[in-house]
Amino acid sequence: MIPFQVIMAPLVGVLHALRWLDTFHGLIVPNIPSIFGAFLFPQFLWGIPLELEEAARIDGCGHFRTLVQIVLPLSLPVISAFVLSVLYNWNNFFFQLLVVGKPSMMTLPLGLTCLTISIPVPHLTC
Repeated sequence: MIPFQVIMAPLVGVLHALRWLDTFHGLIVPNIPSIFGAFLFPQFLWGIPLELEEAARIDGCGHFRTLVQIVLPLSLPVISAFVLSVLYNWNNFFFQLLVVGKPSMMTLPLGLTCLTISIPVPHLTC
C-alpha cells in the first residue's frame, strides 16, 4: 500500500548491499511480497464456504479432489488477478531500469526501449 517511489531508494540500497543488482534475484525477490499475496488471496480463500468442502467430503472426495474440483474453480478470479499482478511486475519498467544494467539481464520492455532510444540511459550499456 506504500507507493514504489517511497521505497525506491532504500530498496536499491538493499539490493546493492546484497550484491543483487544485475541478477535474477534482484529482479524477482523484491516483487514477491505484495498486498496481493498478503491480503487478497488469503481473504478470498477464507471466504469460500466450508459447507462446500464438507459436501464434497460427504460425496467421497479426498483432499486433492476437493482442491481441484471445488476450490480451484471457485478461485479462478483471484488466480487471474495474480496473473495480472505478475504481468504488471514483469512490465514494471522503472524498477527494471533501477536494477538492471547489463543487456543480458534486460526484460523485453527494457530491451525494446534500449533499442529504440537514441539518447543513452546513464547506467545501461545498450
